[in-house]
Amino acid sequence: MSTGFLITDAGVFDGNDVFDGDILVVENRIYAVARGIVNRKLPRIDGNGWWVLPGLINAHDHLDWTASPRLGRGPYANSYQWAGDVHLPETEPVASVLSMSDEARLMWGGLKCVISGVTTVMHHNPLKPLLTSSRFPVHVFHPYRWSHSPGFSKSLQQDFEAYGGQGLFFIHCAEGTDDAARGEFQQLDRLEMLDCNTVLIHGVGLGVGDIPRLKSSGCRLVWCPSSNEFLLGGTVEPAVLRSGIPVALGSDSSVSAEGHLIDELRAAARTGVFSPLELLKLVTSQAAVTLNLTEGRGSLVEGGVADLFAIRRSTDDPAADLLNSSRDDVEAVVCNGRVLMWKLNGPFADECVECDAEIRGLHRIRFPLQQLMTETPSAVLDALPNFLKDVYNTVSADD
Repeated sequence: MSTGFLITDAGVFDGNDVFDGDILVVENRIYAVARGIVNRKLPRIDGNGWWVLPGLINAHDHLDWTASPRLGRGPYANSYQWAGDVHLPETEPVASVLSMSDEARLMWGGLKCVISGVTTVMHHNPLKPLLTSSRFPVHVFHPYRWSHSPGFSKSLQQDFEAYGGQGLFFIHCAEGTDDAARGEFQQLDRLEMLDCNTVLIHGVGLGVGDIPRLKSSGCRLVWCPSSNEFLLGGTVEPAVLRSGIPVALGSDSSVSAEGHLIDELRAAARTGVFSPLELLKLVTSQAAVTLNLTEGRGSLVEGGVADLFAIRRSTDDPAADLLNSSRDDVEAVVCNGRVLMWKLNGPFADECVECDAEIRGLHRIRFPLQQLMTETPSAVLDALPNFLKDVYNTVSADD
């Protein structure tokens, strides 16, 4: 399907509005979003009974730790206590995860993205060549400046000044509930590292008293509620989240999070801070604003990159349907105009004849699953997070 397709009669969430309509994709771009589109040259995909959403945006992950299960026995006072507790590189399954090649570890992260409808992800670790190559299935945000955290970075000032101080700067900050964590925001302020390009990850220790400085500096925030709850027993204060600063949602890595980005949406919904529609925007249009994304990412707009996530439509509310969805409800995942995952017996089946594997006899996927499993030690496969173990246990090679 290199030339495109026309999805007709679908429910559409374009990043802001909800309506019924058609979406015409030509090559890797959205050519039109409207009602009654006519095109007799490209395959017609019946979208009746679907919601077509923008491809989801995950604003924080550590892709190379996707194959690890959750580690630790919280709650901890801060993330440094947790790290000291779980940093056991000679114990399983951590030892086997670390024995894998960088590419194999990262590809598990790519699989996590595809099966959860994520087409753009921010990787909080070094940008390896694989992540910007055509072999990686989704778009990895770049370029970026980053530092792990004030407590772990050995070159904080140098990290901040990378790329001439241009572009977004990502850093774990205030990941805890004690004075040490709460003081990191003030530490960054003293170092003059708070500006409109600073993206704070977690921010659990931020309080109401920090809001004026957050707003005046122009800082952005990435919220990872399930990771926060697991490690710290709590998450960001509602007043901070609703203060008007740019906010996006991140799944964080499997070592601390509940699962993939849709699981993170459900964790966010349980807090009651945002409505379902507001949450959907935190992984689409609002996430694009928070990360300065271009090319129409996070939206379905004419001329924008063709990143689409189609799910089964059960109600008139796309956000509620996404929150209540399971993998069975995924109809298709499209990144940069390329269909990566689709229902075995769905409308895309006649058009997408080449695939690498089948999952649960329900989906086909363009992803080197068999090769990845061959490169993954048995100790890692046995301890995979549940959302990946489900894929591993049911995958079969396509003849």
